[in-house]
Amino acid sequence: MGNKRVLIYEHILGGGLFARGPEKAAQLAPEGWAMLGAAIEDFAALPEVSVQYLWDRHVPGWQPPQSACVQPEWIGSPEESLQTLLRLARNADAVLLIAPEIGHVLAELVRRVESTGALLLGPPGSMVELASDKDQTAAYLRGCGLPVPPGRVIPRGKTLPEDFPRPAVLKPLDGAGCLGIRLVDRPGWTPTPVEAPLRAEPLLPGLPASVAILSGGPQPVLCPPCWQHIRWNHSAHYEGGAYPLPEPLAQRASRLAAAVAAALPQARGYWGVDLVLGPADDGSQDYVIELNPRLTTSYVALRRACRDSLAQAIWDAALGKQVSPRFDTLPRKFTPGGQVIEDSTS
Repeated sequence: MGNKRVLIYEHILGGGLFARGPEKAAQLAPEGWAMLGAAIEDFAALPEVSVQYLWDRHVPGWQPPQSACVQPEWIGSPEESLQTLLRLARNADAVLLIAPEIGHVLAELVRRVESTGALLLGPPGSMVELASDKDQTAAYLRGCGLPVPPGRVIPRGKTLPEDFPRPAVLKPLDGAGCLGIRLVDRPGWTPTPVEAPLRAEPLLPGLPASVAILSGGPQPVLCPPCWQHIRWNHSAHYEGGAYPLPEPLAQRASRLAAAVAAALPQARGYWGVDLVLGPADDGSQDYVIELNPRLTTSYVALRRACRDSLAQAIWDAALGKQVSPRFDTLPRKFTPGGQVIEDSTS
């Protein structure tokens, strides 16, 4: 076993969701498995490091990874999951939390783990709380002079006003990924009253992109931007993405992501930002869509592209060190389930 211990908690597979709602958990499980498996492999590969992680006994279909330096903690209920997480966090050298913002789950987990004094490899609770409310996020970023889509909150029991521009996007205030995002594309058509508050925004033309950021050192470090594949019908469907984003789109994405990082000096560890790069070549129609205060699926491609250890860079950044991970430019596509397809001919 290594001298240093990293605790990795993935909410879907680690006991936080399967026992409460197997159907929703099954929807999210492939992405959770992709991120968990990649993180376990990367941190276990570091010298003198052992990895602990939580694994729900109810999870069907996957075998938990195990080795001499990788130890699963078997979980039987959500209550046991939280108790075990906090117990192990007190003795861990670092903790990586992977959980959705839905229902402020991630914010609550971060606050609880912060109370143990553990080193978090992701943003602090204050930033997670901000990112867990899409309307508050937009207001904060707009106040920092950053371009965000215009929008309004639709209260519970109300519906999208007839004068709101179509096509429109309705998304949960505390959503994660594409879950619960609906498209209203017919002029004059009014959807049924919403069951929970939603944020309405116009559907923006352009290319969806994401940028992962490492914060905590003297200067934030941007990973190469990735393209996101979002399929629309009556709702949004995330179908993976590709790396790297072609120039000059990559330059525009990095420039905007750097401005977001500057507006969030409290950020630490690994996090990311979703963008839409609009049709104007000068970037005047580019927008910040939301913050991701955690690992996202693009990590599975970025770790392959990183010539150094991306896990080590995350840890060092969280410790306040300046990091400089190097990345190749080999084109890769990745699926929501974590499959990475390399194209060596490009």
